[in-house]
Amino acid sequence: MKQNAIILTSGLTGSSVLTGLIARDGYWTGVSTHKNLGEYETYENTRLIELNRSLFAAAGYTGNYMIEFAPAVLREIESLYGKIDETPFRQFLADCNEHSPWVWKDPRLWLTIRFWKNLLAPSQ
Repeated sequence: MKQNAIILTSGLTGSSVLTGLIARDGYWTGVSTHKNLGEYETYENTRLIELNRSLFAAAGYTGNYMIEFAPAVLREIESLYGKIDETPFRQFLADCNEHSPWVWKDPRLWLTIRFWKNLLAPSQ
């Protein structure tokens, strides 16, 4: 049985090529995916991007996630767990799990993964 996959990258690292290869092996990338500058497929689930952007907004983060390492932002986004409505995040995860195996890739994930880990943890 294939395991779901999460690609953590800050972007511009060749992760689209890697994720494309994983997708070719039958991993679900989403109902719709982002095309960078309208030119090439990034294999980034557009709903995941929307949700990660909403986490940035809730944390008040407006920096450049592609090049800025911000430990305080990591902590702030993680601390949103239990403070914001998790319904859209849980629904997204349920949708992904209906299409397992899935692969997530979004350069914002390296900042938001600590929030997501709480939702990805198996139920006790």
